[in-house]
Parts: sequence; structure tokens; C-alpha cells
Amino acid sequence: MVVTFILLLHITLMFVERTIALVVLWLCIIFLLQKTGRRTIGLRAPAHWGWWLAAPVVGLLMVGLTAAALWLLFGWTEQNLFYDMAHAVGWSFNLLGSESPLWARWALLAFAWLSSPFLEEPLFRGFAQSIYRQKVGLVWAILLQSGLFALVHPFTSLSWPLSIFATGVVYGLLAKYSRSIWPAALAHIAYNLGIVWISFRFMPQFVFQAW
Repeated sequence: MVVTFILLLHITLMFVERTIALVVLWLCIIFLLQKTGRRTIGLRAPAHWGWWLAAPVVGLLMVGLTAAALWLLFGWTEQNLFYDMAHAVGWSFNLLGSESPLWARWALLAFAWLSSPFLEEPLFRGFAQSIYRQKVGLVWAILLQSGLFALVHPFTSLSWPLSIFATGVVYGLLAKYSRSIWPAALAHIAYNLGIVWISFRFMPQFVFQAW
């Protein structure tokens, strides 16, 4: 019951403000879940130390393959989700204004893009996948949490839900086989770092444009 409540509460909060959702999520984990509940959602060390090394590689491979496939299909156009991603990176990087110190702009960018896995992985690969696995089995659990994961992202083009759904499946498999959400979080961080690098490397005009 507690796990279901936390899941529904935070899916709602994500549509309001992700920073609030992040803070409230971890307050719920700390104060509402007992040790067994935390282990159930994957808040424990991976089954093998090798997952710490493999997970970031998986994340970088995913972002590279996704970017290459979408570039071949759409180029750097509005149909490519990286077009929107580059604008989002630019918005984060320039939010404090061009007069602000460079370190502050990079710090805000890092928070904006590296904190989301600490919200989304406990929520989707932790709470959602653990709930659905008990009810409908592993395969449907991974598919359902990936669908929810896609739904809380923009739908500005078909490449968005398909790409986000695919990453949700991969993160779900990482969580399942490592028996921990931390490899999924590492892969997610690596994926987001790849987005930032691709934005600065291939679409700097969107990152540095006037806001």
C-alpha cells in the first residue's frame, strides 16, 4: 500500500515540479519505507561489483546508438528528440543569464541533468517495477514501467516515446539482473551526459542561442 501511494504521488508531482518530486521521494523512502521495503525496490548494492563498470558503458552505448539512428532517420530536425534535448540543455545552461559565473551555469546544468536519475530510477525501476512484478510477472512489469516512464516525457515527436520506452526497458533489465536500481541509475546518468555532450558538440547553436 505504501509503495503504491508513493508511486502515484510522485507521478503526479513530476507533472508539477520535478525538483519537489525528487525531494519528497527521498523523504518518503527515508521515513515511510522500512529496510525490507528499500531492498524490495532495489536500494541495495548490485549482485556483482562488475555492474558498477558495465552500467555506464550500457548508458553510453544506448545514447550513441539512439543518436545515430535518429540522425540517420531525421537529421537534426524537430522530429529528432535530440533537437528538443539540445534546447533543454541550452535552457538549463543559460537559465542564470550570460552574466553569471561559468561555474554556476555548469553547476545548474549538472544538477538539472544528473539529478533526474535519482528521481526516476527509484520511481520506475524501483517502485513501479516491483509492484507490477508481483502482480503480472517480470516481462509485463518491465513493459508497464517503461510505458509509464515514456508517458512522463514530452510527446513532441514519435521519436520521443519510442526512444524513452526503449531506455526504460534497458534500465529495467539492468535493475532486474543486478538486483539493484543503482546500475540503472548509473546507465541513466551516462545517457544524460551523452545528451549534454551531443548537444554541445553537434547542436551548439541551440545551446548558446539567446534565451
